[in-house]
Amino acid sequence: MQPRTIRQATEILHDVLERRLSYREAGARHGIARSTAEKQVKALVRLAASQTPIGMLRGSDLSSLALLRGARDDVLRAVQAFDPAASARRRMPRWEGEFTEALKSLRSQSENANRDVALLLLLFSTGAKPLEIAALRVRDYLTQDGQPRDFADIGHLEEGQPGRRPLYFLSQRLRSALDAYLEERFRRGLGVSGQPGYRGLAADSSLFLTKDGRSFEVKARSASDPRPICPVLVATYRRILVRAGMSGMTMQAARRHVAQRLLARGATRSQVGELLGIVHQRSVQRLLRRAAPSIEYLVKDIT
Repeated sequence: MQPRTIRQATEILHDVLERRLSYREAGARHGIARSTAEKQVKALVRLAASQTPIGMLRGSDLSSLALLRGARDDVLRAVQAFDPAASARRRMPRWEGEFTEALKSLRSQSENANRDVALLLLLFSTGAKPLEIAALRVRDYLTQDGQPRDFADIGHLEEGQPGRRPLYFLSQRLRSALDAYLEERFRRGLGVSGQPGYRGLAADSSLFLTKDGRSFEVKARSASDPRPICPVLVATYRRILVRAGMSGMTMQAARRHVAQRLLARGATRSQVGELLGIVHQRSVQRLLRRAAPSIEYLVKDIT
């Protein structure tokens, strides 16, 4: 998060916790929509909690405004202590070498190693969002004769606008991980069809399943908020990132990493937007911004 966004999110957080304003009311004070205000606050709270635990709140609890209000003092204390530069420094391993070690760490700690390795590689290969990953089906990755596709065209999910959103499966490491997971699924009888096509798996079954073989549930945020969320998949990713040694990493930070790697490889900002399913170039620009390090970090051990 940029310093300006952190300041704004902190002010909104005080409004919703201390003044008991809604996200819509607090956002309006800054000229932003309710969804933007809520997104900023949740991102700030998750990052702060990665450095300073917030009471007993963990995982999806940090997205509940009622629970945040119940732990108001702990939340505000953690946000006040939050160091953006420290968070940015420790989250991301170097891609070469350290990322391989992250995969080894995840595999050694996970109860569902093949799936979790494939999920981690999909995130860092495509920058996919939770709802996009939950929407993937076996037929999106495999052809009927069992061959991997180059990409899945899953449509556009940003702000409900039409357009193209390709998820490419061209990384050999990603393909190997997906193949190993699907082979395990067939062996365990999870989502099988009894037919030879699609490697014996049901074409319309979810590409990724929970450990007991169910699809990751997509549901409304609340009775008054129909926007879809997939909390179990988000919680699964948080565990995956911790086990991979990326404590404090978020899926949004992973998308930013993918965007920056694409840019470093020579992609235009338009291509970055297409590959990450982003319509507006201003949103691409925000994703590509780097957090400014603190003065202390810049001068420490400079000689």
